[in-house]
Amino acid sequence: MGPLKRWALNAALAYLARMFSGQMSEDKVLGIVRHGLTTLGGILVAHGIIEEGMIEPMIGVGMAAFGMVWSFMVKRPT
Repeated sequence: MGPLKRWALNAALAYLARMFSGQMSEDKVLGIVRHGLTTLGGILVAHGIIEEGMIEPMIGVGMAAFGMVWSFMVKRPT
């Protein structure tokens, strides 16, 4: 792994750590996740992996899954 990829991975992991540590508001985190899922859906449609009509249900499932994981991570004992 090159230095740029390593830096990007470390930055992403640090960002995720801040998300789950309570340093970011819930609105900001959910907005970031929603945009990330939308981007992922666009990529999958562009590559022909899914159809355009599947994006909205996929985002709904992703948001529900993220909500469950977030709830678990925030409420776990430290």
